[in-house]
Amino acid sequence: MLLYLISNTFLGALEVVFFMCVNEMQYLYIVEGGKLL
Repeated sequence: MLLYLISNTFLGALEVVFFMCVNEMQYLYIVEGGKLL
């Protein structure tokens, strides 16, 4: 049970980090695209 909880939390944290990275990439892409236009 504890191992399940730990792995669940770990996966949740990875998911959050992944989405933050994706949002950051999208933001930078939009900003750079705006400069190019």
